[in-house]
Amino acid sequence: MKNPNFIYIGPPKTGSKWITKVLLSHPEIFVSGIDMYFFDRNDNFVKGYSWYKNFFKGASAKHLAVGELSHDYIYSSDAAKRIHAFDKNMKIIINLRNPVDLCFSVYKAMIKYGEISMPFADAMINKEKTHGIELMQYGKYYDNIINYTELFDNENILFLNYDELVIDKKKFMKQIYDFLEVTDIPQLSDLPAYNTAKESRFKILGILAKASANFLRKINLLQVLRVLKNSSLLKKILFRKRSENSMNQYDIARFKKYYVEDLKNVENLTKLNLSKWYN
Repeated sequence: MKNPNFIYIGPPKTGSKWITKVLLSHPEIFVSGIDMYFFDRNDNFVKGYSWYKNFFKGASAKHLAVGELSHDYIYSSDAAKRIHAFDKNMKIIINLRNPVDLCFSVYKAMIKYGEISMPFADAMINKEKTHGIELMQYGKYYDNIINYTELFDNENILFLNYDELVIDKKKFMKQIYDFLEVTDIPQLSDLPAYNTAKESRFKILGILAKASANFLRKINLLQVLRVLKNSSLLKKILFRKRSENSMNQYDIARFKKYYVEDLKNVENLTKLNLSKWYN
């Protein structure tokens, strides 16, 4: 067994399921699963390091990179401190996405799991929450990133741009492979993307699906959860193709203004060029 040496901390809706699938296929990388919620949720953290390390018992000497992907860690200052206390040399991966697009994608997930039914703009303005976070705040990055940059050395944090994943998956994944110091295997990026354009057949089914996922995480059955999440039959039972639901140009322009200052601060901090997202 080897201890984890990297964590993808989010944010959500940035291709983490596909990235997990690619990393799982790499012979030099061991991934425990997605969304373990250990460092950010007290009910898991109190179980201790031994409980956490148990998820990595399958890692061996051939695995140069060992880690997990939990995309809500980025929003937790407690997670930042706890990860640093666990291993101050932990490699941190952050994949940023246009904040308005990200919030809309989170909103669609809320629709999918029966959490909400109101229009996107209303959900943003009314400060609707999921996982305890206001929808509009999902796109606010700077203060959350600072929690990590103040603790971890610059060379231990990889900042990525989600747009690059969309444009060139192989080039995007090479950045991760180089950061993790493993072999670049371009063909792994040919794995198909996930299709998440679904909504619950009935609201109660979405609620039950989310509650069941959290229960399986709590009782250490991440492998079972992974199998269920990839079950095409279960997906057909729980979800149907989502009805057309897209942002209008007014909402895009309206909410883009909210993130301008934050994005400029993030640019200065990360050295990423994010001007397309606010110009």
